[in-house]
Amino acid sequence: MNDKNNKFGRLSALPKDMAGNTPFLEFTANRSVLIDGCQGILEYQDSIVRINTKKLIVVINGRGLHIKCMTAHSLTICGYISGVEFLR
Repeated sequence: MNDKNNKFGRLSALPKDMAGNTPFLEFTANRSVLIDGCQGILEYQDSIVRINTKKLIVVINGRGLHIKCMTAHSLTICGYISGVEFLR
């Protein structure tokens, strides 16, 4: 195994509590965010969306926020995102 692959192997070995219990967020600039690991919507307005995940509450602040796509465990929020908070 070359050195590059070995480094990747060490970096990809996340601690157990980080891999499965925390939400995964993927941003497209400040215009959309995919949140994987959702367990429910706590608040939904055009300026704030609060999402319950297993360990955290994810708060998306902005304007013109709307849910573009939602599945059983993920959702995509679009609009102008001005801030993100993580609450316990």
